[in-house]
Amino acid sequence: MRDYVTFLPLVSKHAQENLLYCSIVGFAKTSPDERFFRSNVHSYEIFYVTAGKGKLFVEGVPYTFAQGDLVLLNLQADHGYISDECDPYEFFYLNFHYHDLAHLPGSWFQLQNPVILHLESASIESLFIKILAYVEGQSSDWEAQVSALIYLLLMQFYAFLFAKAGMSSFQPTWIVPVKQWIEQHLEQKLAVEDLAKIANISTYHFIREFKKHVHVTPLEYVISRRVTRAKYLLMKSNQSIEQIGRMVGFPSQYSMIHNFKRLEGKTPSAFRKSIQGLHNVE
Repeated sequence: MRDYVTFLPLVSKHAQENLLYCSIVGFAKTSPDERFFRSNVHSYEIFYVTAGKGKLFVEGVPYTFAQGDLVLLNLQADHGYISDECDPYEFFYLNFHYHDLAHLPGSWFQLQNPVILHLESASIESLFIKILAYVEGQSSDWEAQVSALIYLLLMQFYAFLFAKAGMSSFQPTWIVPVKQWIEQHLEQKLAVEDLAKIANISTYHFIREFKKHVHVTPLEYVISRRVTRAKYLLMKSNQSIEQIGRMVGFPSQYSMIHNFKRLEGKTPSAFRKSIQGLHNVE
């Protein structure tokens, strides 16, 4: 990997409206006196530290990072970076956008800011290298390829995050059976009261504990799972929007379109068209 690689991609209107896209991507070695502060940048940054160490400040609060750390940061907060004087850090970095980041699956960007995980994963570095290569190459489908790779990068990030959370925090024993029951009965009408009966606790306690451990309400979880299954069917089948809506449990086509657009930022038909260029991503 070359040192000090920086690209500022020029993306199309289609990418800005439909895809995850990066505004800046690169790799750099910082100097011992590196200090950089800014605020109110309307994007997100994810960076992976390949060597050295440094300190990140978010709203004045310091966070240390070092080799093997993967960092996700909401750039709208006041933030800054200081390199270690004795061991300056080297890192891959990516500033990325989506037309409505809050609508990405799992309420990803409603977590604490920043999120720092220690991974030392070769697959993370490999994804950054692929993204750099596609941005530099500017092939005909580079925007779709980069969008898919950013999505994979975020998926890996959150897979590690929630695996770590699962090992370090207690979850009620009824969480998994309830999730499994929801998954097996998505096409049916699901009432919160019925889910509470499966958990064998009161409805009020069920709603409170479910949100505490899953980070969304039971109803929002059901809707998100229906949208996720609908996305799979939109990619893998030629069935109509109305048919798919019934198959995943939405009571009407309007409900399917409304909730899909609310969570994904686009209609089911627009999603089906947008993913056509995302096939064959390694």
